Amino acid sequence: MYNLFTQWLTLGVIFFMANYALNFIEVVTLGGLVAGSFLLAAWTTLAEHLARKLPKFTGKSAVCAAVLLGVQGLCAVLPGYKVELSGLLLVSLILYSALAIFIGKFLDGEV
Repeated sequence: MYNLFTQWLTLGVIFFMANYALNFIEVVTLGGLVAGSFLLAAWTTLAEHLARKLPKFTGKSAVCAAVLLGVQGLCAVLPGYKVELSGLLLVSLILYSALAIFIGKFLDGEV
């Protein structure tokens, strides 16, 4: 059974692997990358769950905005994170939020 915890875990692993492979967010330590991945995944899961109550386009936009703000929040909270605006960063985060929305729809049984 797929629930919110496994959604959080799946998103955390996906963000970790994507950032480790593409290095679109500069992180000093591997432990910081793991911590940031799972904090961002928890934030994204919460935002996606709350955005289900909004209209379709507004909910999708809210999840995308929450992911972008979550990354900025990680830079403020965790030491060693450095984010510079680039096309790879924006594309990666938008794809990550689209994946979070898809997993949310899968949870609801809409897919």
